Amino acid sequence: MSELSALTKWLLAPHAHPLPPASLRAALRAAPSTSPQHAPERQLGAWGGIERDELLVRYIDGLQQQQGAGSALSLRPAQLTTLQGDDAAFAPLAGAPARVRVLRAALLQRFNSLLARHLPLVHTGSVREEEHLEGELHLGVPTSLGGRLCALRGLIFLEVKLGPLKRALAATASEADHAAVSISRPNPNPNPNPNPNPSPNLSPNPSPNPSPTPDS
Repeated sequence: MSELSALTKWLLAPHAHPLPPASLRAALRAAPSTSPQHAPERQLGAWGGIERDELLVRYIDGLQQQQGAGSALSLRPAQLTTLQGDDAAFAPLAGAPARVRVLRAALLQRFNSLLARHLPLVHTGSVREEEHLEGELHLGVPTSLGGRLCALRGLIFLEVKLGPLKRALAATASEADHAAVSISRPNPNPNPNPNPNPSPNLSPNPSPNPSPTPDS
C-alpha cells in the first residue's frame, strides 16, 4: 500500500515527490539498458505528463481488445518499442523515444497491478466533498489516496476498472432454481350453473287426479 501511495504522488507531481525505488526497479527490469548515460529518472521526467500516460493506456487497452486475448497487466512492455498502426491520435506516443515509452508502460503496469491488489482497501467515496470541506490539497495533489486515484482514473486499465464489477456480479449471482409461484383465483360464483340454458322438460305432466282403478 505504501508503494501505491508514493507512486500516485509521483505520477501527479513528479518534480515534488520521488519515484518509489520498487517501481523504478520494475520499470528497469522491463526496459534494461547497458548504456550508463541513460538516466531513467531524467528520461521519465521528460515524458510529457499525465496526458501522454492516458494516451498510452488507451493504446494498450485498444491493443488488447484487438488481440482478443491476454491481459494488459501481463503485456510485455518491450512490445511497445514499435507501435502498430498509423492512427494520428497516437502520434505523440510515436514521437517519444522507444525506451522511454517502454519504461513508462512498465510503470503504468506497476501502478495498475498495485491498484488491482489494494483497491478493496481504498476508500474513494465522497472524495471531492471531503477535499472541498477540509482543503486537502498540497501542491495540487490530494492528500488522500482515494483522491489521488480519482485524479489518476485515466491511467487505470479497462480490465482493472471492470474487475471489481465482475467480482461483485459473480458474488451475487445465484444458480438456484427459480421459485414456482401458484396463483389461486377464487370463483366469484360459488354455485355455478353448469347448464345456464337447460332444455325444457318435454315429458307429459302427471294427471293431478288419476282415474280410480275399478275394484276387482
